[in-house]
Amino acid sequence: MNNRPTVLRFNTGGWVYRLLLPALLLLLLSACATQPYYGSQVETSSFLARSISQEAGNLIVSAAVPDAEETRELTHLDLYEQGIQPVWLKIENRSDTRARVVIWSIDPDYFSPIEVAYMNRKKFSKQGYADMEKWFHKNSLPRFVPAGETRTGLVFTNLRPGTKGFNLVILNNQTAADFTFFVPLPGFVADFMEVDFFHIYDPAEVRDLDNDSLRDVLENELSCCAVDPAGELAGMPLNVVLKGTALAVRRAMLRGGWLETSTDEKGAERARQQQFEGRRPDAIFSQLREDGNERIQLHL
Repeated sequence: MNNRPTVLRFNTGGWVYRLLLPALLLLLLSACATQPYYGSQVETSSFLARSISQEAGNLIVSAAVPDAEETRELTHLDLYEQGIQPVWLKIENRSDTRARVVIWSIDPDYFSPIEVAYMNRKKFSKQGYADMEKWFHKNSLPRFVPAGETRTGLVFTNLRPGTKGFNLVILNNQTAADFTFFVPLPGFVADFMEVDFFHIYDPAEVRDLDNDSLRDVLENELSCCAVDPAGELAGMPLNVVLKGTALAVRRAMLRGGWLETSTDEKGAERARQQQFEGRRPDAIFSQLREDGNERIQLHL
């Protein structure tokens, strides 16, 4: 008779793994969603040192824009990765009536502060999400500025590469004050910023023209097209003329959704090879087509 004990072996690896895996994942997810939220103080942020100001009547507006790293330090979120760019504004109302800020004039598709918090809610605990909502609401720009008072806050706009250009309308004393800001960001220099426009032409070359004589020069004196550096191969045609002050032209480009090109933009090297009347483009602006497949370039 065989008295050896019977040894039973169970292959539990498969079903134990299948049972434990969902539990482990649940624990992992719950751990990720237990973070508290702490936003930084806007008033002590370093990017405010780059603020620029404009004045119209009894209104003084200052604006500053944090870059991607400064935005992370401020909000502890990667808003630039989400296509969101905060704009800080300070509005001083020195009039004797309340002023109303038209937020959508800055960006018609701006993000509300509660919307930004909701987009980033998943990795925070319930209390962390509530604290984040409170921080964004507290630090957003109010719509009204009482008479004789000052208000500051953030507006969350769509990300715009390069110089941050935007318009701002403020209603006060039954009139609309219109501001246009061009706020440079660290590390970005638009190509036309390095052009010395005041010394391109000799004073003897400058002519005063009315509309009719200007049209005659454009049609009969100037070349039809750009050429390569050798002056042989024809390039882009001369097919648009912008007439106005430098600020008016830049505002028009801004309102038309055109993006500036930086001086070190490698993708613009081919465009810079085209010359018109012996001169390469002073500025290159671009925008995406609606289908997103191609870029439209304008060489000025």
